[in-house]
Amino acid sequence: MANNGISKATMSFLKDLKKNNDRAWFEKHRDRFEAAHEEFSQTAQGLIEQIARLDPGIRPVSLKDSIFRIYRDVRFSRDKSPYKPHFSFFAARGGRKSKYAGYYVHLEPGSCFIGGGIYHPEPENLMKIRTAIAARGEELRRIVQAVPFRKYYKGLEGDRLKNPPRQYAKDHPLAEFLCFKDFIASAKLKDTEVTGDLAGACIMRFRALLPFNRWLSRAVDQDS
Repeated sequence: MANNGISKATMSFLKDLKKNNDRAWFEKHRDRFEAAHEEFSQTAQGLIEQIARLDPGIRPVSLKDSIFRIYRDVRFSRDKSPYKPHFSFFAARGGRKSKYAGYYVHLEPGSCFIGGGIYHPEPENLMKIRTAIAARGEELRRIVQAVPFRKYYKGLEGDRLKNPPRQYAKDHPLAEFLCFKDFIASAKLKDTEVTGDLAGACIMRFRALLPFNRWLSRAVDQDS
């Protein structure tokens, strides 16, 4: 592992997997997968520890609860490719299935990125977030318009409604936020950052995301 980054051998494995996404090829190259996965796991462990120092609110968090398997669930998908051509993890209090905001790392040659927030919140938590927006959404607006946030993130992403939910006026001053069904933001990573100082590149971007994640986690904690 060079400069706390991911090796070119691991990136090469992921590139080859994308071109040869079938079980026969995978089994033939299982030794490459195991070496790449072990390297990613060690890197992810170090990153999660740094993220937890940056945001102690995500503790306790473990690698086992954060890392995603490479095997795809193809039961309800038209795409029957058996493997994900990337490695990823989501660090949050309670693990990758947490209701709280967290920190996502996605390593896929040519399409690497980091992100955070809450993806597809459960209806109860979505309602809590919208209630928080109606009560103190100007604070959220200031967070996503702040210079550190805008340096890396274009704004909020994800599914959204055409108009705010029925209980809110169409011309509500915070309609832009009330329409969202996801509350996430992402920033690209260059492959050279991934194979270089990956931890530095991630933590720099996550530091800018910290106020956003804290706001969201506080919102889903209300009345719980």
